[in-house]
Parts: sequence; C-alpha cells; structure tokens
Amino acid sequence: MPSRRSPTSRRRSPPSISPSSSNQRFSHEELKNLHSACEDWGFFYLINHGVSGEVIEKMKMDVKEFFRQPLEVKEVHA
Repeated sequence: MPSRRSPTSRRRSPPSISPSSSNQRFSHEELKNLHSACEDWGFFYLINHGVSGEVIEKMKMDVKEFFRQPLEVKEVHA
C-alpha cells in the first residue's frame, strides 16, 4: 500500500468547499473535492452556502450552551 502524505505536507489549512450552484447539488468535481477533504483532513470549510451569519452565530451559541451542561444531560442526546 502506498504511503500517504499528511494533509499538512500539501497545504497548511483545511480545504474550502463551495457549491457552484443554488440547486443544492454538487458537481462531480465538487464531490471529488469533498471526498478528498473528508479523507485527507476529516473536515473542511463550507463557504458560499447561503446560511446567514445570524443563523451561524445562533448555532454557535447553542453549541456552547449544550457543552456547558452536565455530562448526564448531554448523554441523553448521545
């Protein structure tokens, strides 16, 4: 099996994925990039997605609030 280079040896920051259209479908090339980002990095930045900054900030606040809760409360959702 060929050795894999670490993602950081090729680039210094996680890849950005940007849907090219508003029809909620990814092109074949975009899917290849998404697959590569997941396989090589385990995460990616999704940009130009159309979600408002207000919604994103609300989600961040909700996530912080969730993780401040006791373990017993969080385990209910596991």
